[in-house]
Amino acid sequence: MFEPKDKSFDKDALQTPPYLFSWLDRKFHFDVDLAANAEHHFCESYFTQENSAFDWDWMEFGERGFCNPPYSKIDPWVAKAIDEAKNGFTTVMLIPEINGEERYASILEHCKTIVHIVGRIGFVRPDDGTEYKNNNRGSVILEFGAKYFDTPPNHIYVHRDEIKAEYEELVKDE
Repeated sequence: MFEPKDKSFDKDALQTPPYLFSWLDRKFHFDVDLAANAEHHFCESYFTQENSAFDWDWMEFGERGFCNPPYSKIDPWVAKAIDEAKNGFTTVMLIPEINGEERYASILEHCKTIVHIVGRIGFVRPDDGTEYKNNNRGSVILEFGAKYFDTPPNHIYVHRDEIKAEYEELVKDE
């Protein structure tokens, strides 16, 4: 059985880097952070493990939400995002690259856009706020929202370093 090299924190608690959230928020204007915690959240409205997003109708909190789900439990989040999309809610979800996984068929059927990030994301460690550089998979961003036609999702490719550069320009101009 595989044993992780670093057991100093729960990998499900790895956090989205601010540059990536900022890039996405400029495009989607999020109302709610769907899988956050009290110490780390990007939106004023957010859900935690204790105040679970699964217990709510997400439209009560706006029209668009960001979700970086625990990677050990992605499938329930995908299912909830699909259900919420039927009600008009848009979920933008950050997960590991999906090609070849069983969930891929469901994602292709329900997802509007899949953004493939070229270059691995260094997530933020929850224990010390540093970059966790041991990400062994690529990442994708999924947009679940109302689909008006039964068409395959739009696939977009963007380089991680371009996202970082845009963020650095924004921060520099502030």
